[in-house]
Amino acid sequence: EFEQSLKNGDSYVTQGSFELALICYLRCKTLNPQSPEAKVGIARCYAAQKKDEPAQIEIIEALQHAPGFVPARFLWGEILM
Repeated sequence: EFEQSLKNGDSYVTQGSFELALICYLRCKTLNPQSPEAKVGIARCYAAQKKDEPAQIEIIEALQHAPGFVPARFLWGEILM
């Protein structure tokens, strides 16, 4: 179920449907609270909605659990620019 929700979230992001993607990623986070993929997905949705502070919180949490997770570092750089 986690993998399917993650895949659905990614699909919605590519379509620009960030609200639907957020629902999928939040489900992922419920299923696996430590998942950096879920946290980065959530952050990506928040960033697209110009909600930079909650996006930063999710990225920080992702990096605490997976310091070398490249998608988190990349999105962090995008948000700070």
